[in-house]
Amino acid sequence: MGEVLAPIIYDLHDPAVIADPYPTYARMRHEDPVWHNPASGTWVVTRYADVLKVLLASEASNHRVEELLARVPKDAGLQLEPLRTILTPRLLFTEGEQHARIKRLIMQTFAPHHIQVYGELVAGRLRVLLDSLPMGDPVDFLAKVTNLLPGMVILAVLGIRLEEEREMKGWTDDIYAWIGHSSGSIVGRTEKALCGVEGLESRLKELIAEVRRQPRGDMLSGLVHARDEGLILSDVELAANVIGLVNAGQETTTCLLANGLLRLLEFPQQLERLRANPALVASAVEEMLRFDAPAQFIARRVEQPFHLEGVELAPGALIALGLAGANRDETAFNRPNDFDIGRSPNPHLSFGHGAHFCVGSALARMEAQQLFTALLKRFRSIRLAGSPAELRWRPTTSFRCPLALPVVLEG
Repeated sequence: MGEVLAPIIYDLHDPAVIADPYPTYARMRHEDPVWHNPASGTWVVTRYADVLKVLLASEASNHRVEELLARVPKDAGLQLEPLRTILTPRLLFTEGEQHARIKRLIMQTFAPHHIQVYGELVAGRLRVLLDSLPMGDPVDFLAKVTNLLPGMVILAVLGIRLEEEREMKGWTDDIYAWIGHSSGSIVGRTEKALCGVEGLESRLKELIAEVRRQPRGDMLSGLVHARDEGLILSDVELAANVIGLVNAGQETTTCLLANGLLRLLEFPQQLERLRANPALVASAVEEMLRFDAPAQFIARRVEQPFHLEGVELAPGALIALGLAGANRDETAFNRPNDFDIGRSPNPHLSFGHGAHFCVGSALARMEAQQLFTALLKRFRSIRLAGSPAELRWRPTTSFRCPLALPVVLEG
């Protein structure tokens, strides 16, 4: 008899994999493109064509609120209804006509003339942050710039006052930590998320009432007064989606900015290429998004029987879509492991695809383009304060981002 081979197990939480997951994603694409993770019970998909198929499939949805709530032990004695209420109408978790209606209303606040106004806010916040950086001494660029800029921008865009930014960001961070896979017990994270919901709902009700009485030129006013064939966002939909915009506007953009700078420093020829030709900045940002997808995995729930690469997925099955693995697929990209700021075409999936394509993609792109343009114009030299191998990464498969990014700047 031949030797019985043990099933291949990919430990995505192994510190070595967290530090560099791309060889493991490549193995999965070639050996197990639709892999059942026995630890989580999810099906992990890493090929570009398969990820795209699921993103476009009507059989798969993002109705996952009940699944998220089910993680909280019943004996914890927590009242979960506030979380259910605030998450269910969030764009991320809606489908069909409800999703289409909410997205149409939200997208009114991302029209080109709005993005131009938001650009002025980005420039102002960016100037303040860059002015505070020391010259010639190591500084954690993540702590001083990339962790701060996206949150400052999205809250300013929404019209949240500067003195409220820290508290609002803290509340939304606690809700996002509950939705994702973060450190700490699920009970402890739930308690913090419930406090975040209470604080945010209370403050947002006041802010919504203010802009109903006296509209302003910010995004919150735009959301409150958005109309589509007579339809508007309800107060619950407004609160849910403002929280969603704050979450999404911070986490993924923070990762994009930090990872993008790191890759430019690791590939100095590409850095000098961008410095010599600033018009490449838009293309460079797309390559940053492809090379290190900020959200490495996103989830979908199977609603109807679904066939994928020889596997029949039944209703209720959960699929983890490996956006980062798909973005390095050799069948979709030429030399996928090369960082090329002039890459064209570049059909990466970092913002998703189809109905759930990221509504804030234009804002994230604009923030990144402004940051890298300003950095190269302002500093004649930027280098890592240490070796890339010394960097530590967030211990999660959800988002890829270093925990710190020490650099030395010369004016």
